[in-house]
Amino acid sequence: PTSRLHIPKNEREYRQSPDKAIWRTTRELKMDAYNALNIYRLVPLSEVPKESRVMGSLWVHGTKPDPKRPGSLMPTGRWCVKGTQMEHEIYESYFDCMMSVTLNIMYCLYAAYSKYLKGAVADIDNFFQSTRTDTKAAAEEKLPRLFCQQPPDFEKYGPNGEKLVAEILVALQGRIDAGRISGQRLYKLIMAIDGIRQSDW
Repeated sequence: PTSRLHIPKNEREYRQSPDKAIWRTTRELKMDAYNALNIYRLVPLSEVPKESRVMGSLWVHGTKPDPKRPGSLMPTGRWCVKGTQMEHEIYESYFDCMMSVTLNIMYCLYAAYSKYLKGAVADIDNFFQSTRTDTKAAAEEKLPRLFCQQPPDFEKYGPNGEKLVAEILVALQGRIDAGRISGQRLYKLIMAIDGIRQSDW
């Protein structure tokens, strides 16, 4: 059962996990999805600009509801940038978000007046990974390039054995500016819908 699944907290625990085969399969499936979305390109370390820092990266493991079996959980993995060393002066992180108290007020209003109000919830699959940072729009925003170590367990080397790093081409999880980049793109799409306006709250 998934409830008994050992969930590794780091790479060392992953290598020693009694459920390593399950997590390896989870990683492979996620990498297939990442490759389909073309979320990064490999660049020789020697070609990384001197002013750019190469960030670390890691796999985060966990569980989520299984859509094929209601009430059950399935293992999941996610590759993330270690964004703790990303400089706020270079990678702007601030994005105007809804306060939790505002969301609670909306819940209360909907519960009390559900007969008169309509509500909708959207969950966008691969939201961050689908937000490109290598497009013309991103160039106009002057987004800085971001480099990090390759996904653990999936490292590749250059033709002469040279070390390669990943240049991130999307708002990947772990980036301190991921929420701002994705949120601003989504905001523009939503505000383009006729009849939509931003709440004063």
